[in-house]
Parts: sequence; C-alpha cells; structure tokens
Amino acid sequence: MALSDTALPFEDIRNLVKSMPGPDEAAVEKVKARDAQLTKPAGSLGRLEEIAEWLAAWSGQAPPRITRPMVAVFATAHGVADEGVSAFSQRRQPADGRQFFFCRRCGDQPDLPRLRCRPQSV
Repeated sequence: MALSDTALPFEDIRNLVKSMPGPDEAAVEKVKARDAQLTKPAGSLGRLEEIAEWLAAWSGQAPPRITRPMVAVFATAHGVADEGVSAFSQRRQPADGRQFFFCRRCGDQPDLPRLRCRPQSV
C-alpha cells in the first residue's frame, strides 16, 4: 500500500478501506440456503443467524468458521477516582482489571502483564 500524498490524518487507512473487496454475497446466499433447510423456525436463533451471514460475507466462507478467536480488552485510568466520585481508589484499578482475564487452558488468571499462562504447580 502506498502512503498518502495528502498527509491528512488517517488518509492511509481510508485509502486501504476503499481498496478492500466488498462482501462475498455468494457466501451469504449459501448460509441463507443452509439456514432455510434446518429444522427450526425461521429467525429462532435471533441475532446468531445475522452474525453467521456477516461472518460468511466478510470471510468468504460458507459456513463461516472461527478458528482462532481473539478478544481485545482496553482499560484506562480516566481520572474519575481523583475527582472523588468513584467508590474505590485508583490503586485498586489494576486488581479490578485482572478480574476480566481468565485462562481456559490452566483454569487460572494469566501472568499479567504478559497475559500468558502461569506454569501450573505440581
């Protein structure tokens, strides 16, 4: 991707988005056709049906697959505790943030800040 000549903020990202292919409508139609064959009332899975169509459209796979799911969690100290409106002090925030992380592999919280599994004790 060539860099933008304008030097406007985010212009490179805008150009990249413009050059991306559109949704794969054929994959969406395959997902809809399969959904119509299932022995369930239409729309009974709620938003899950819409999500499956969206995943098919942008992955180009029907049925869509998620092989390496990832979640990004962002947290920040926004200064509210300094204003005296928070029930807890700012020193407690790192502990509160750790409660969001749990390792399925070892059943424990990962070693923060590296977010890797702790070695299991024997």
